Amino acid sequence: MALSACGTQTAKVGDKPLTQAQADNLKIVAPYLGSAMVSGIRGGGQGTASQSARQSFVSGTCSASVFTDNDKDKIPVGYSATFKDCTEDKLLFIQVTNGSVNINDSNDSDPNSGFTSKASNLSFDFYERAAANTKGKQFFRIVDNWDVTVGVTSTSASVDCKFSLALTSFKNGVQDKTWNGSLDFKGSYVPKNDGNLDNFDAGTINLNGTLVLGDFALNETVTDLKFNASCTAGPVSGKIRFDDGLGNFLELTYTGCNTGTFTYNATGSGTF
Repeated sequence: MALSACGTQTAKVGDKPLTQAQADNLKIVAPYLGSAMVSGIRGGGQGTASQSARQSFVSGTCSASVFTDNDKDKIPVGYSATFKDCTEDKLLFIQVTNGSVNINDSNDSDPNSGFTSKASNLSFDFYERAAANTKGKQFFRIVDNWDVTVGVTSTSASVDCKFSLALTSFKNGVQDKTWNGSLDFKGSYVPKNDGNLDNFDAGTINLNGTLVLGDFALNETVTDLKFNASCTAGPVSGKIRFDDGLGNFLELTYTGCNTGTFTYNATGSGTF
């Protein structure tokens, strides 16, 4: 089964070249975009919400409804998660979550049915882990909004996706730069035949589309981007390539769980 994906967005590629300085900024953002694409398909965002609710809870409110899944496809019916200053100890850092996620299986008697998933102002604020496991200086923020509908028939499936992302970096605890991104993509998703009923926990993505960061637009090509159930952080292999339509490009090659290498204009330029 292959899933075609689409969204709505307007942008013009080719107005601005992708310079080395812009590529360096894109290197900060791009791995998060790769993770976000995977999260949009993986259980309709179910993994993001339920994983957050299960972490080491320190303070605030981490509220999740009962996870009802009669057809055992890992997609719940009427599931909602609400976070209000939900503070969690992630061992390497402190994370504070706000916002909400809602997921609904189209037919909870059919493991091959589709689903709807929405995230509203789902924000993650990351802080250094200070003494006594308290919050230190903030170093990053992610804000997600998505609206995904997967419709499945006996022979095909479709994905309609609207997705936006805001990333903010901090220096010495002070807000430094913010990138506002959106994705418009068309392509395919093929689930991995891994012997379970969850069609969205592992698979391969191929797509072509446009990435917009502020007023800057790039072509985006995703080639054999694979993810699996054991790596919840993002993809495990494949490539994501951004080009400006003028001959300049930045390419991410995944070599492990949400890790890999950057290439800018055919020259190696770091790892992530």
